[in-house]
Amino acid sequence: MCPYARFQSAMFDKDTMIITYDPERGEPRGPRSRKADPKALGMGDCVDCEICVHVCPTGIDIRKGLQYDCIGCAACIDGCNQVMDRMGYPRGLIRYTTENALAMKLDRPAIVRRVLRPRVLVYTAILLAVTLALFGHWRCVRR
Repeated sequence: MCPYARFQSAMFDKDTMIITYDPERGEPRGPRSRKADPKALGMGDCVDCEICVHVCPTGIDIRKGLQYDCIGCAACIDGCNQVMDRMGYPRGLIRYTTENALAMKLDRPAIVRRVLRPRVLVYTAILLAVTLALFGHWRCVRR
């Protein structure tokens, strides 16, 4: 039994970088021609092509929100960005961001400041210390 899910839930909060769909920008979604103006039609940028679902190795629909099945491979980001490029819309309908960044409409520097908070830095220092200790122990054993 892998304890990864338990560790993940203990270290996850609203400032954790995740792959997420921007519903404010994407909804309401629906098909349209490339020449159509989505704002004039009262639609969002999502063309409901479901490429994000088709390219996902676990078959989830990221547009339904964060799901534990997501492995963070970012295939949905690449697929959606290709569709956005073809439609002439800005990239980033599906992107790496945080829940707080979406809710508060934070820019990139503000996101970085919130992600690099003491909790993350302490976890990083602990992981680095454990890794160095294990490497040092391994080197001593090999001698």
